[in-house]
Amino acid sequence: MTESSTAWAPPALSVLRIVTGLMIIQHGMAKLIGFPAVPDFANLNPLSLMGAAGFIELIGGALLIIGLLTQPVAFVISGEMAFAYFMAHAPNSFFPLINDGTLAIIFCFACLYLSTAGPGPWSVDAAIEAGVRSRDMNAFNAMLARFQPAALSILRIITGLLLFQFGVAKVLKYPVVPSFDNVAPFSLIWYSGMIELVLGGLLILGFRSRIVAFILCGEMAFAYFIAHFPRGFIPILNDGEDAIMFCFCCLYIFCAGGGPYGADGIIRKQGAATARAN
Repeated sequence: MTESSTAWAPPALSVLRIVTGLMIIQHGMAKLIGFPAVPDFANLNPLSLMGAAGFIELIGGALLIIGLLTQPVAFVISGEMAFAYFMAHAPNSFFPLINDGTLAIIFCFACLYLSTAGPGPWSVDAAIEAGVRSRDMNAFNAMLARFQPAALSILRIITGLLLFQFGVAKVLKYPVVPSFDNVAPFSLIWYSGMIELVLGGLLILGFRSRIVAFILCGEMAFAYFIAHFPRGFIPILNDGEDAIMFCFCCLYIFCAGGGPYGADGIIRKQGAATARAN
């Protein structure tokens, strides 16, 4: 499984970039041009702080989709999402599940990873010859690329933590989330909570990251089409953005692995040390 899934890592990176861009651009469109119509963004002043965020999301999301200037654009969006989280969400509660900041966090760390890993093969960046780019831009991209292994581990840990909180809330009722108050044991939502609790914990630890991520990817796809897609086609309106981002982050982790910092990395190092000793 490891060798076959690793071969899919480059195209999976492009898919993650495109999906992230699509999810982000809809926020920019909703804020600046009013489509799709989101009540929270009605009568938004384009010159306000949220209007400026919408501009970044509209232009940056479009550039991510086509894969142009991917690393600097993803770096800027990551910073914008971190700023949005601490300005608009963190003051309301410590828990992302309560303060409605889960999506901002997953956007932040997905873009942080893209800023280090680059656009993948299906992109304008990949089609441009290296000599066309400025030396300064190449140096900036190379600087970010040095952090790619660590950023992959961070993406795995953050994805695991965010999924784990859903499992804890559904199964253990902490933190208290009204929509999960009446989750009956052995119901469909309870089973999904158990998957998120157990496998989210394993993803945090980085143990058997690929198979864990594969199962979570399938669960998130199932959750989207069962709970969100029937409400409408547009993710920003059917409240399915979290599920989509979790699905494709886990798909990428399945293909690329969980990075060097985790139980799998420790096991690999021990195995390599044993092989050298023998």
